[in-house]
Amino acid sequence: MGRYEAIVEAFAPQWPSVGYPTGGWSGDQNPWDASDFMSYCMNAIGSDHTAAGTEALERLSVSIGHTSYSQQVKHVAYVQRRNRRDQEYTPPTIDAVTKILANAGPATVDDLKAVILDHLSDLQQYVRNADTGGWEAFWENGRPKVENVCRDRLLDLLRPRLSSGIELFPELPMPDQKRVDIYATILGQGLPTEIKGQWHTEVWNASNTQLNEKYARDWRTSGRGIYLVLWFGHVAGKNLPGRPDAKPLPSSPSELQILLFEGLGEGERSRIDVVVFDVSRPQRKATRPSAQGLTSPSIPDRRQMLVDAEHHQDELRGDARGQNTDQHSGEAGDCREGAGDRVERERAERGHQPREARQDHDHDHQPIEQLDDGRRDETLPLEQVADIEHDLLRRRVVPSGAPRLHAAYALSMQRCGASPACALTPASSAV
Repeated sequence: MGRYEAIVEAFAPQWPSVGYPTGGWSGDQNPWDASDFMSYCMNAIGSDHTAAGTEALERLSVSIGHTSYSQQVKHVAYVQRRNRRDQEYTPPTIDAVTKILANAGPATVDDLKAVILDHLSDLQQYVRNADTGGWEAFWENGRPKVENVCRDRLLDLLRPRLSSGIELFPELPMPDQKRVDIYATILGQGLPTEIKGQWHTEVWNASNTQLNEKYARDWRTSGRGIYLVLWFGHVAGKNLPGRPDAKPLPSSPSELQILLFEGLGEGERSRIDVVVFDVSRPQRKATRPSAQGLTSPSIPDRRQMLVDAEHHQDELRGDARGQNTDQHSGEAGDCREGAGDRVERERAERGHQPREARQDHDHDHQPIEQLDDGRRDETLPLEQVADIEHDLLRRRVVPSGAPRLHAAYALSMQRCGASPACALTPASSAV
């Protein structure tokens, strides 16, 4: 297969893809004969339904992607992947299906890996969104803890969630006197998990150099494994090392997970899963600016108005049990007499001229023409009414003594015991 790959890579740029001529031809060294030979070599690679065949076609898709064979090699790669999936698929046994439906323990290494990945996903949500600050278990004095301590804290979170048949061991011996960070086992089957902090110098290739080559080849794992990277965010002296291809670093856990998975070989992607576990410190939300000291420009004296209202409320508030209804009735009579005196005084001030309308609200102190109808039952022409209304709207102003008027009204109600008869007195005194 390596020979076919070398031939295609070397001669595809020199022998463009051409079709057969419409007429007859002779010989076997024509341009279309060279195209047929290129197609034969690519199809020979595609007939190998293994990970090696998939990787060879992926390399050709890049190396001859600029030639006239670019679409053909992509088609061969697609067919090879489909045939490989069909060949590698093994239907579950009746016993495995029964355990899955009964929510029993994992029956295969792939089932064990699926269970561990599912619990890791739940733990990620707990660490990020719990009300107890689960991420704090991985930090100390504002700095990330060492890898082994973080591994132990992750074990503390995982163990209570797993069924009794699954056991987790730290630093379990592996081939070549190596030790894996976490090893899950059930019924004689095992699953290694290699853990790296984001600052580790081998974080970009440890999935292959350690997990795949050293741990996943253990006889109990069937080549399966989990590569887990702890994400702490931006931490001085503990940041990600540079990428091997010198491209920009990822800015989020999801971006790092995609890059690490793409760095796996074709044969590893179906056996090894990549998890980036986010234990970074939550970002503090910006607080909203306080409204203290801000006043509405349309009501510059709002605070004074609120103080006046509270003062009036305090004056109106009293002990109802200490008040006498007979006494109130007498006070109400006094209030009515006081109201009568005020009415007489008002009439005296006006000189007993009922036909002259009072016009204190007119700020220029000039009578409005044609306003006084002489208290006769004669109708006014509509033109005069329109002129009067227009002049009133133009001259209308708010009396400056309105707050005092309301205060006088509240005090009179208190003194009169809130009698309905006295309730009209302040209004009449303000005419």
